[in-house]
Amino acid sequence: MAALAVAPMSALPGPAGAAERPYAFVQGASTLPESALELESWFGEEKPRTGPAGWDWWLGPVLGVTDRVEAGLFAILGQAGAPQGAPEAMALESLRLQLSWALADPGTWPADVRLRVEASQPVGPEHATVWLWAIAARDLGRFNATVNLAGWLEFEDPVGRYVDWLAGASYQVARGVRLGAELHGSAELGKESTVFAGPALALGRGRVWVSSAMGFGLGAHGPSHHGRIVIGLAL
Repeated sequence: MAALAVAPMSALPGPAGAAERPYAFVQGASTLPESALELESWFGEEKPRTGPAGWDWWLGPVLGVTDRVEAGLFAILGQAGAPQGAPEAMALESLRLQLSWALADPGTWPADVRLRVEASQPVGPEHATVWLWAIAARDLGRFNATVNLAGWLEFEDPVGRYVDWLAGASYQVARGVRLGAELHGSAELGKESTVFAGPALALGRGRVWVSSAMGFGLGAHGPSHHGRIVIGLAL
């Protein structure tokens, strides 16, 4: 699917910054300029330690409301692994609204800081969720370091309370090419956490950018690995 998405977009002309997003799981502190519009496609895979992998696909527009406020709306489709027989078809699971606010113009503070609120409305048997993200990033020449902290609620009975933490470091090795690594973990409060770590690669050319990462499970708890490819097209 990712190859099908990249092929037609890579032929489109027009100016854009290269490697617009350094990471696939770690969220960056930058926002789109006012009136800028992007179409984003996130494609992810998670493999448990036993059994087949599950897949998810996020697709939707992201709009720069102002130079420091950004809004996105995503349709999230999923496909659970099928232990026996043919896997189920990928189906719409939820809609997710994202609102982001950069607290200052880029470079004003020692680190760029962005807050983001997310809310999801399930379509099938999933539960509604609400997220609050704090995102901080620092650029030192070609080097970037970014950290995320997120708390979120899943409205089941009883309400699930979770925390996610992510960190990324990357280096621009050439124009439009950035190599790095990501660490991301998640835990329900009072229970064991799952932690992944692995390499990241970001590419950017013309109006298209692509970010990818593969996280391998650390320890005996949780899935064996979790990968994601994110594709952005400036419209």
